[in-house]
Amino acid sequence: MDPETKGVVRAHPALLNQARSLEVDNGDVAMSRNNGVAASTGEILCILDGDDYYSKNWIERNVYFIRKYGEDVILHPELAISFGSKIECQRNIDQTAPAYDAADLLLHNYWAVWTSSRRTTYERCPYQRRGPSTSGFGYEDWHWNCETIARGYKHRIGEIL
Repeated sequence: MDPETKGVVRAHPALLNQARSLEVDNGDVAMSRNNGVAASTGEILCILDGDDYYSKNWIERNVYFIRKYGEDVILHPELAISFGSKIECQRNIDQTAPAYDAADLLLHNYWAVWTSSRRTTYERCPYQRRGPSTSGFGYEDWHWNCETIARGYKHRIGEIL
């Protein structure tokens, strides 16, 4: 993490006095996420990439919906907007919705990398090292989504209140 990124993280108003920084050098985002899970202390965890932006109440809403939906739930935001060289908007789908088709997971990843779930979910289903030369799997979050579904977890979207 470069000094500017560290400064932004440490100065973020939502994280002041509540966050700690864990620096790892795994060369693999999946292994780094597992390190974060192991070092965390909360009952409910969120996995976010360093360049993700989220609303100030997103984490609070995750806690509400995870408790509402039950033990074996993984929560995703309704929308994920990418920007930079390419601007895209992805609408995430609720696994319980009629439009969800498990066979489509062979062709594309339904969900952005953002997830929120109970700590036990991440402990029972750790991310796998990624890349064709090491595991045969590409995107670590796509593979993780498939693995968690195979283990009975439901990927859900928090409805708007």
